[in-house]
Amino acid sequence: SNKPYHNKVCFPTAPYTLLQHLANVAPNAALLFSDFDYFPGHGPDSLESNPTKNEPAVHATIEGRTKNYRSMLRAPYGADIYFPTDFSDLEKVYQHFNPAAKATSLKNSDFFRRYADDLTLKACRTMDGYSPLLSDYDNTSFFLTLPEVLQQQQKDQKR
Repeated sequence: SNKPYHNKVCFPTAPYTLLQHLANVAPNAALLFSDFDYFPGHGPDSLESNPTKNEPAVHATIEGRTKNYRSMLRAPYGADIYFPTDFSDLEKVYQHFNPAAKATSLKNSDFFRRYADDLTLKACRTMDGYSPLLSDYDNTSFFLTLPEVLQQQQKDQKR
């Protein structure tokens, strides 16, 4: 679905504050984060005519039954609230705080295809050949940073 967001955005400040802090105190640190990048039925997949970008999934389990809520403001105390991470925004924010580092994000399956060796991928297949590493969690991504020092090392190794 390609519904417009009409400028409604949930902006999770904690990840951005963390990236700013890390860029200040450890600018050469290599970072790796993984999180949900969307929740089916929310955001552009929402049944609402005016969805919110990065809207949370809100669930509460009461007497053994899970109930979904359209708004965290209508959910009972103790409900679980899951915010998806906009990895593209995360890259931009990190680059703003630390221009010397290269930030990128990869979908879950792309991350494992790129960084897991063939033996690991083969060992993680089920008996019928199914690969949870490559096929499950299609709503998750990885965020990686590559500081200038490591970028130079990679360039030197390729020479």
